[in-house]
Amino acid sequence: MFKRLMTTFIMFLFIAGCSSSYLLQYKGSPGKIRRYQMDTNLEQNMEMMGNEINITMQLVSFITQTIENIEDSGNINISIVYDSLQFDATGMQMVAMKGKLEEQINKLKGKKIEFRISNKGEVLETSGIDSLLPQQLNQFVNSRELASSFTPDLPDKKVKIGDSWEVKKEVPIEKEDAKMKMNVSRNSKLTLIGKEKVDGLTLLKIQHTGTVGLDGEMEQGGMNLFLEGDGDIKGEILFDVKNGCLYSHSSETEMDLTIATSGQQNMTIPMMQYVKVKISRLK
Repeated sequence: MFKRLMTTFIMFLFIAGCSSSYLLQYKGSPGKIRRYQMDTNLEQNMEMMGNEINITMQLVSFITQTIENIEDSGNINISIVYDSLQFDATGMQMVAMKGKLEEQINKLKGKKIEFRISNKGEVLETSGIDSLLPQQLNQFVNSRELASSFTPDLPDKKVKIGDSWEVKKEVPIEKEDAKMKMNVSRNSKLTLIGKEKVDGLTLLKIQHTGTVGLDGEMEQGGMNLFLEGDGDIKGEILFDVKNGCLYSHSSETEMDLTIATSGQQNMTIPMMQYVKVKISRLK
């Protein structure tokens, strides 16, 4: 009888634990500082005039995030500063460009990027670094995408383990001096899949999957380039619900793209692009 009662009691505790609901939101206090490491890896493979071209770029960034202000509405003003950056690139086509790109990347050191978000992670405003970068790096380092990586979208209501929510986003990327105009669309499904203990913290584990699309145009080397493509995205988030902030975020995006050129020479170039990003909070 005692064993049967204990078994029933343990099952009750298990069920009660699984049915706990969580209100996920970003929070903090003005002046609160958090530090992160962000690793970004990009691979591009394309075929042009019968030749296969392979390019890789890697960027390791150490970043300080500061809560500047919290509005009465709950919206949060946040700044991010690059404390240090380490850049590398490989590929025959990168030999002549690597030094210039590294020089441009190093200009980001100490620069402040400011953005304003809702307490659910919607990016309302950004100001920052895009004007400092050449067009080759705009998909690699972009202020709105950067803000979204640190504040993934959270659900509007309480959720339990197993619950999901969907997010649709359109991210414009424009650069007037490079005559570039692009649009990135994302459709994501996020699911709260469990809890995890890390460094004494109880973190919520969120899985995300979805699709991404890109279309736009730019001018480069006297040629007009038209880009379009789509692909899949997947990843995992660890959210610190107690402190209301990101603990870690990893994502992988794989896209099939087509680049059509006009001007000096007309051609169509197929390209595969793979991007892996990992953000980790530092102690």
